[in-house]
Amino acid sequence: MGGQKTLSTVFYISATGHIGGQWPLFHEFRRTQRLNLLSWPLGAVLAELIKTYPELKITALVRNPSHIEAVRNLGIEVVRGNFSDTDLTSSHVRAADITVNSGDSHSAVLNEAILAGQKARVIDDGKPQPSFSIRVG
Repeated sequence: MGGQKTLSTVFYISATGHIGGQWPLFHEFRRTQRLNLLSWPLGAVLAELIKTYPELKITALVRNPSHIEAVRNLGIEVVRGNFSDTDLTSSHVRAADITVNSGDSHSAVLNEAILAGQKARVIDDGKPQPSFSIRVG
């Protein structure tokens, strides 16, 4: 496996929003035909990512200040901001191997910030691809 890059850092956008926080409820409902809204905490997708890949270093963009502590309690570095914080978003995308956007996938401002960070990572920093961007929203 010499020469292969290990993907170890993730920048997760909107970890406690509608999709980031509640997406697993959909799978629970499909499996059981019942829905227990209290069975999944804020950041449920993030918690599943941590459980499946505990070796990842994850930084999460969190908009709601009341959600910060819950995300930190998962062992995640929290960056408080919003989708229009383009410099903040671009700099964290630039530093991450993988970017997960479970926020507003239709936001041109957010998507441009993500792409600018990925471009800078590969072109300006000379880091090899892949620099993934996973959009789940």
